[in-house]
Amino acid sequence: KDRYFKIKCTHFEWVRISMENFRRNYGFINGIIYWMWNDCWPASAGWSFVDYYCLPKSSFYSFKRCASHTIVSIDKSNEYNIYLCNNAPLEKQVNLSLSYLNNGKVFHITDVKATIGPCSSSKVYDLALSEVPDGATLICDAVFDGGHDRAFYKNGLLPIVPCDAPTVISRDENSITLTCDSYIHAVELEGEYVFSDNYFSLLPNEKKTVTFRKSTGAKTDDFTIVGYTIK
Repeated sequence: KDRYFKIKCTHFEWVRISMENFRRNYGFINGIIYWMWNDCWPASAGWSFVDYYCLPKSSFYSFKRCASHTIVSIDKSNEYNIYLCNNAPLEKQVNLSLSYLNNGKVFHITDVKATIGPCSSSKVYDLALSEVPDGATLICDAVFDGGHDRAFYKNGLLPIVPCDAPTVISRDENSITLTCDSYIHAVELEGEYVFSDNYFSLLPNEKKTVTFRKSTGAKTDDFTIVGYTIK
């Protein structure tokens, strides 16, 4: 199961890295054609977004996030470069919160107010490399009218390991609300459902509500919830 998750996570992160790079270079790259949408036979892994049984894969949720009107992205040169990418036809006022994850704990760095024009991509903030300890993961939250996005940057390998699953605060037939005591890099909801979000991160004490609907022909009413974090 862990090996299978690492395969899914690799595809999830590959889509995220590629899409963020495309979005940062808006104007030079104005569109992509992706191969392929769905599997034509049962497979444990592959490049598609939807499996043979018409259930979204991890990459589907990664692409959904990166194809949103407004996202935040982190690149690295002599500094950490914080980009905003906005495909909406209106200017966006964005509140950025920068923090880093180190030894399982999250440390706040600074808050930044930024503006991104319509149909554009722009670097809006530079963070000195010295602000993030060696081995730590930089996290950037972006809050704006109509949405929220989160990006992260870690040098080198991304060692993902199992951790305690998030706590269920409430659940009904169409939604579930989760929280956690320590950082979870990927919450995996696994079952015969289509979720409004999946493979998302949770900061300590953060609450997240996910809606869902059962897929046509589903044979079970339940799904599992597991957590993975960065070692």
